[in-house]
Amino acid sequence: MALITIGETAEDRGSLLNLAPRTAVNKGSPASGTGTITSVEMWLNLAGEDIEVATFYTTDTDDLTTRDSEAIGSVASGSKQTFSGLDMDVVTGDGLGIAGSAGAIERATFGYDGAWWIDGDYIPCTSQAFNWLSGDCYSLYGTGETPPTAGRSWGVIIG
Repeated sequence: MALITIGETAEDRGSLLNLAPRTAVNKGSPASGTGTITSVEMWLNLAGEDIEVATFYTTDTDDLTTRDSEAIGSVASGSKQTFSGLDMDVVTGDGLGIAGSAGAIERATFGYDGAWWIDGDYIPCTSQAFNWLSGDCYSLYGTGETPPTAGRSWGVIIG
């Protein structure tokens, strides 16, 4: 099994994006492999309610579809928090997103590959048009594993 990473490091970035309600997805640092995301880190500046995380893929330039999601619930504010025991399908190139009815996620506004956002809870969604923020990223990072590969055993018969 190989490690999969997705998203941007969960850290204090000096700006924020309100999640009241809103869905936000990182474009930069897409999934490095295909498998399962089992842990997500986030940094919320304001405590979050009804927090959900999801993997997304593009169906057109700014149209996104949810691949899989997990409900987190309430999240405290002020530092990096890790949520383990998740089971989200992910495919190489997917983005990591978050939605909530309250709260604010740490955000950088320049120097990154950009991010998508839309007002409302769009976890799940199918071919939904999102707004584009050039240079932005959110403090949302996931890790997981690729599935195990069945090993092969070759025997030699000497006769």
